Formats: sequence, structure tokens, C-alpha cells
Amino acid sequence: TYKKCRLHLRRFAQSIGRSRRITQLRKHHVQQWIDDDYAGKSTTYQHTAISTVVAALNWALSMDYIDRNPIANMRKPTRKVREFFLQPEHWTSLLEAISDRQFADVVAFMLFTGARPQEARVVEARHYDKAHGRLVFSRYESKGEKRQRAIYLDDTAREIVERLIKQYPEGTIFRNREGNAWTKNAFNCRFRRLKKKLKMPELCAYTCRHSFAHMKLTSGTDSQIVSKLLGHVDGRMLATRYGHAEQNEAFMLQQAQTGDPPPLFPTLDMTPFDAAPPAGADHLA
Repeated sequence: TYKKCRLHLRRFAQSIGRSRRITQLRKHHVQQWIDDDYAGKSTTYQHTAISTVVAALNWALSMDYIDRNPIANMRKPTRKVREFFLQPEHWTSLLEAISDRQFADVVAFMLFTGARPQEARVVEARHYDKAHGRLVFSRYESKGEKRQRAIYLDDTAREIVERLIKQYPEGTIFRNREGNAWTKNAFNCRFRRLKKKLKMPELCAYTCRHSFAHMKLTSGTDSQIVSKLLGHVDGRMLATRYGHAEQNEAFMLQQAQTGDPPPLFPTLDMTPFDAAPPAGADHLA
């Protein structure tokens, strides 16, 4: 977060120049910066860049460095709603495209818990609260470092976690075939190859989390409960970033009219991964 904020602030400082004072700053200066430096970026990225500058000036105002924030109410581009998710039959296809048990475990874990990729990569045995069937991260280990994060486990996720804890009682439990902890770059590389193989250009690690939210909502789970399972403070993030709250209401109305039961979480067959992959096998068969 710090590195991203520093990048935006340095670019903005270069754009307005060293001689311009905050009292001279106007909203059109910020917009010109976005138009020049972020023209090819997504609206979400542009939104974040503007928010970073506004937040910096709000901090300066709170510390009495300035008397007012001249861009406090500046309008920002709308964040892109995450609309891509995997249908139940795609969950099976996703795992069938993976050749090794190690990667299949972490993907299935994210699908069945809604965990963030960065959370899955750092799970250790000490996080496991067996009595309550959950993983617990302290506030200092969770996103934002503001509150404790709990990831609740269904039967599939619990089996994966308990099996890997026996194998790795110390350190991270999700590891690659070489026994090393997964890195962000390794995750991204694997998913890039998967989306080409499956012809799903929008597939990424976060798709697992998004698919979990969609399945929970369309199965009738209250949106506030889904927000808590995802680790959100309230339901605003679910409605604005995932765009499923309104979709769920229409879906449930349709189900009430047709009488069809809402879909359940799919049952994934993990037994093919019990056999060791052939020597020299590629990460993706």
C-alpha cells in the first residue's frame, strides 16, 4: 500500500511542479494529471490515484499544515465492478486443468472459503482454531491491520487445512511442489497459464474469492453474512465492488416464481491428485 501511494504522490508532484502552492491547487490540475499520466489505466486505478492525493491533503489538514483541502470533494471515476465469476461446472474444470495437488489445494481452499490470495499464501498451523472450525489472523496480520480476521472452513477446506498442518506444522502450509511457500508472482504466473488454457481472459486469483461470494449470495445467504465471511467491515464493499447484492434479489425473486431450488456449492473430486504427478510433468498438464 505504501509503495503504491508513494508512486501516485510522486507522479502528482511531478505533474504540478515544485513552485505550485496548495492554495493554488485546483481540481482541474488533478484531472489534467489523470488525463496525461493515467489515460490508459482502468477507472479503478484512476479512482485510487485521486483518492491517494485527496487523502494526503486531508492528513495535512488534520495536522494543521494547511487551512483547507481544495480538492476534498473532487469527483472520481467509478470503480470497476467485478462481474466475472466461475459457475459451479467451471470449478471442476478449473481443478481438472491443474496437474499438481499442491496448487489444487490452495485453489480449492480459496474457492470454498473466499479467502484473499494474500491470506491463503501465509496460512500457518498456529492460525487454526480447530474448536471453532476457522483460521484466525491477528489485527497485525490482517488487511489494513485494524481488526482480527477469521476465515471459516467448510468440510472441504477443513480437510485441506488439517492435512497440510500435519505435513507442515511450522511455517506456511500451502507450498509448491518444491516445498517452497507460494509467492504473489508464482500465483499470478499459474493463473495466467490457466486462463489461456481455459480460455477465460478475466480469470485471476481473486476470481476464486469472487466466485465464493456469488455462490453464497445465489444460494440464499444474507449479504451481511457474506460480507462477514469475506472479512468486510460492512455490506458496502460487497454492493459497490462485487455488484451482487442487487443481482441476488432478482435471482431470489426468479427462484420464488419458478420454484427451483437455489444452486448449492459443487462437490469437487480431489482424488485424482492423490497420485503423484509423472516425473517431469509441467505445472499444467
